[in-house]
Amino acid sequence: MHSTVEAFMNPAGIYYDSHELLSDSGGDGLLNPGESATLDVTLVNHGPAALNSISATLSSTSPFVDITVADSSFPPLDQEAVGTSLTPFAINLDAAAPAAMDLELQINITADGNTVSFPFSLSVGSRTEYLNDSCEVEGEWTHAPSTGWADSWHLSSEDSQSGSHAWKAGSTSTGTYANHADGRLVTPPVELEDWSRLSFVHRMDAETSSAFPDSAYDGGIVEISTNGVDWTQLAPLSGGYNAWFRAQSGGGAPASHNFQGGTPCFSGLFGWQPCEIDLSDWNGQTVQFGFRFGSDNGGAREGWYIDDLVLQGVIEETGIQIPPARPVAMELSAAPNPFNPGTRIHFRLSESARTRLSVYNLSGRLVERLLNDQPLAAGEHDLEWNAGALATGVYLLRLETPQGALTSKLFLLK
Repeated sequence: MHSTVEAFMNPAGIYYDSHELLSDSGGDGLLNPGESATLDVTLVNHGPAALNSISATLSSTSPFVDITVADSSFPPLDQEAVGTSLTPFAINLDAAAPAAMDLELQINITADGNTVSFPFSLSVGSRTEYLNDSCEVEGEWTHAPSTGWADSWHLSSEDSQSGSHAWKAGSTSTGTYANHADGRLVTPPVELEDWSRLSFVHRMDAETSSAFPDSAYDGGIVEISTNGVDWTQLAPLSGGYNAWFRAQSGGGAPASHNFQGGTPCFSGLFGWQPCEIDLSDWNGQTVQFGFRFGSDNGGAREGWYIDDLVLQGVIEETGIQIPPARPVAMELSAAPNPFNPGTRIHFRLSESARTRLSVYNLSGRLVERLLNDQPLAAGEHDLEWNAGALATGVYLLRLETPQGALTSKLFLLK
């Protein structure tokens, strides 16, 4: 049963929630190359019981970072409580690091004897805001259901984080959202600056399993599309998904929502909170964002609110150089993603080069070498990869040539 899989993946129900840069040696509130910094990490207990013994270790596969204080403990956490590291973690950033990048980190958590890991990113350098939509007017936003399903997205004055309106998937009054729903709220197209990040605030009241609070019957995900037809689920850097869509109902029958079982999602009950998503894999592309909310055939609640959409990126006029390790002329992606058990890896080379393509786990251990310094011509390349022998989890796909390197996350869901 799906609930058993979820219990195996995270039996304690402890999740990474957010992080905060406490200090940096440059004193400007930003982590820049050549600086040291301290940071706190906040965890949340979405599990079935209180947690009394919680510790964590910070790690990274980045060649630019040295973690000087890697371990910390956390206070006991009741159900749905959050707690911050009792002592800060500390890192040094190499002076050779790019002027603007996302530093890939991982927090490895042990809670009452159960261990689970979550990736997150720490910004290096600064970004400039180039889009701010306070969600006060519909404008060019659109929404529509999947065929045969309900769509309850609308611009609502019932609640908002700022201003007087927010987008809502739910009733136009104080009732509940529709059962048998699968609707997607879509933003207008926008051309992304380099190293962009999407941020928004949201709140949720959606049905989860009473036995497994991180197992969802109803919920929402965030997606991206370059053509308005094909959609890819996005993985938040902070304020991440807190649940997984169930594959089965409580009685063992197939779940009646329209999502693949095991898909990570937002669900349950939480107040207004921020969410931030890295978009550097789509540098320079014109994209649309989708907020997809779905429900099964019963147990409807209030719904999902979205407000204050912001895009920030590195704009050439600021004088910040695009890091050579992430050349726009190279591309790396995989579809489907999330996947089970196979996915097609697509990459583009700007020029002929010896090419290395590797898969790592989040602790930095090599899982499989797909290409080992193989000479390849410039242009588009595709490769099928089957992960049938691997466990559910997040993996890192890394493309390396003499011209640079790209890394992309792969989400294997079984």
